[in-house]
Amino acid sequence: MFAKTTRPATTGSVKRPRLFRRLDRARPRPITWVWGPPGAGKTTLVASYLVARHLFNLWYQVDLGDDADIATFFYYLGQAAPRRRRPLPLLTPDYRHGLPIFARRFFRELFSRLKTPFALVFDNYHEISSASVLHDVLRDAAAELPRGGRMIFISRSEPPAAFARLRSTRAIELLDWSRLRFTRSEAHALIRRLGPRRWSKKVIDQLYKSADGWAAGLVLSLEQAIKEEQAPLAPQTQSSQLIFDYFAGEIFKRTDAETQEVLLQCVFLPRLTEALAKDLTGLARAGEILAQLQRQNYFTNKRTGSDPAYEFHPLFREFLLSQANRTYDAERRREIQRKAARLSENMGQIESAAALLCDAEDWPHLAGFICRHAPSLLAQGRGQTLEVWLAQIPEITFGEIPWLLYWRGMCRLGWHNSDAREDCEQALAAFRDHRDASGMFLAWAAVVFSYIYESRSAPLDRWIALLDELMGEASQFPSEETETWVATGMLAAIAWRQPHHAKGAAWAERAWELARRCPDPALQTGTAISFFLYHLLNGNPAKAAPVADEMRRLMSSREVTPAVALNAAVTVVWYDWVSAAPSYRQTVVEMLDLARASGARHSATY
Repeated sequence: MFAKTTRPATTGSVKRPRLFRRLDRARPRPITWVWGPPGAGKTTLVASYLVARHLFNLWYQVDLGDDADIATFFYYLGQAAPRRRRPLPLLTPDYRHGLPIFARRFFRELFSRLKTPFALVFDNYHEISSASVLHDVLRDAAAELPRGGRMIFISRSEPPAAFARLRSTRAIELLDWSRLRFTRSEAHALIRRLGPRRWSKKVIDQLYKSADGWAAGLVLSLEQAIKEEQAPLAPQTQSSQLIFDYFAGEIFKRTDAETQEVLLQCVFLPRLTEALAKDLTGLARAGEILAQLQRQNYFTNKRTGSDPAYEFHPLFREFLLSQANRTYDAERRREIQRKAARLSENMGQIESAAALLCDAEDWPHLAGFICRHAPSLLAQGRGQTLEVWLAQIPEITFGEIPWLLYWRGMCRLGWHNSDAREDCEQALAAFRDHRDASGMFLAWAAVVFSYIYESRSAPLDRWIALLDELMGEASQFPSEETETWVATGMLAAIAWRQPHHAKGAAWAERAWELARRCPDPALQTGTAISFFLYHLLNGNPAKAAPVADEMRRLMSSREVTPAVALNAAVTVVWYDWVSAAPSYRQTVVEMLDLARASGARHSATY
């Protein structure tokens, strides 16, 4: 996460006052869009500008994970924000239906934490597909910018269609390839900064002409000139990747075998520390080699911090991947990918680890990986990320590992309840065959909640009866967490379908006892609703008075999210209504105002 939200180091970069002045003039506009071909020096320009102007900034490196799951974007951006007592909200399912409202609220809170003047930078924005909702989210975020705040986008393409209105109102300043292209004087400055000796004006002019103002071309041409002691000729092609591959290939084959091995193994990771490079390759000098490449400005960027991370420029990474595919056979590539995945997971880089296991088609290890991380991802609202990984696994593997069925069902629960139920019913059958008590109890609870979310109570009769069978097959609950899910699910089923169940009172007391000990306030509020409904339908709503009082405190707490506060308010509203409390109408008004302001969906919809 740290490397994803850290500005790149600018060691060895050349200041470009011409473009700095243009970026200065763009400050009154909320958005600056820096776009051009790969290797044009976009990222270096923006990073060096922020340093030169001492501008407070928050840097965010966009990648495919943000495109696949908008909740991932909010999660990592929230992690990068300056800390306060309460963290920025997560995009959990409660907020999905009110995404525009949630996004505006999120950015208002984020911007309030940034010291003006500031810049919020989105690097590699071209990674986002044209249909992504992220475009709409960031377009609306621009409207929340305070005076002195600005957003800078770094991309290979123009602003997306969602930004058309901003362009028409001149709210976007464009800095395109025609302006990014190095001038002759800037090229001279860069060559003199990078070259180990003084070059004649003639050679510099040849290098400049060969690269045509392209920063990557200048660096590669200079590197080859150092090797051959003359200005090289570029291949006759307009493709930046082909030109890059040509020059990089000429230089790569002249490096020593150890450097080549470090590069070809490390390229499988999008970013890595010196320690990670050493562990992956088994070579003591691996970190030193990466550091040397970065000092030489050889398409290796450094993200500074307590444990600096390195990453290859996209052009260089594409080149190295093609070299690795030619150098290693399929089994050796998979071996490197599996090791890189294990090391990435240990470092907390779970997206990288998952991508490596998918590329290696190592389904057993990917399945185990998913099962380890599914609970935390779902808690972060990142079920779509989980579904993307699950979709890579062949369907036959789901039959062999029922936990995959369960987690796929949990990703869909609350959204596509019939699909979630189908997965969890299949998982339950397999868990029973395998005598996996934890699995069968959790799958049972998921099925029950799928009916609750659909407001369908009739099918619950079967599942209420089935629990007795399951408890007969397992001598005890495997853990208190599992018992909590079962007890809250059983209470919900009884309250909505069989309020006069013989064991209803016992389940109600046990469910509330366990929910109070659970650290998840969302589970507490859901259990409180069921608890109140059960006692109301049994003619004793006063029994729920202590629970209503706890919910009243929770709905007023500044430590919980709006979604939790809304669900807590449901119990309070019902209790005050039944009790004819004078505060009833005011509580309803507060609940509806909070729902509108936060975009959260509350349990009253059920």
